[in-house]
Amino acid sequence: HHMEFAFDARGRSYQMEQTVGRGLYTRMNVGDTTEIRYWRPDPTVNEIEPGTTTTTIWVTKIASALSLAGGLFWINRSWTRASRAARVRDRGTRRRATVTHHIKTNVRINKVPQYRLAWQDEEGTTGKSWFVSGRQLGDWPEGAELTVYADPTGKFPSVWERDVGARRDDGTGAVRRR
Repeated sequence: HHMEFAFDARGRSYQMEQTVGRGLYTRMNVGDTTEIRYWRPDPTVNEIEPGTTTTTIWVTKIASALSLAGGLFWINRSWTRASRAARVRDRGTRRRATVTHHIKTNVRINKVPQYRLAWQDEEGTTGKSWFVSGRQLGDWPEGAELTVYADPTGKFPSVWERDVGARRDDGTGAVRRR
């Protein structure tokens, strides 16, 4: 419900329109007067229905807090996944793997469908790649050979060399140790 109203403040007249609740809308008739709350430095910041600004602020704060928490969760999840993949690359066993099949996903990047490659390495361990565009699938048909890194303990999933980059052969890995 929208309500148009006019008021005078600090020697000026203001005409405004606000969204109001059903109760206030049905209670008021054209020409009725009621109290209005406004911010003294800027009367255009006002509310005809007490508490609506406070409610809006709280809803906005809660939505912002939830968005921040979700963003932090996603960053932590992504960071953990990337660091595990780098750890497997740096400390894992290099193995040859064969592409067993392509997995269609519901993900699109710039309107391009994304797939994942499923593989089985020479030790019988299976794994999946990160996203590969549909245009690139021809580069890795079923039966193609890949280089993967496998965690010797089996705690973490194997990773494809293309997803994490090639391991340094100097034994230091990607992270400098002190």
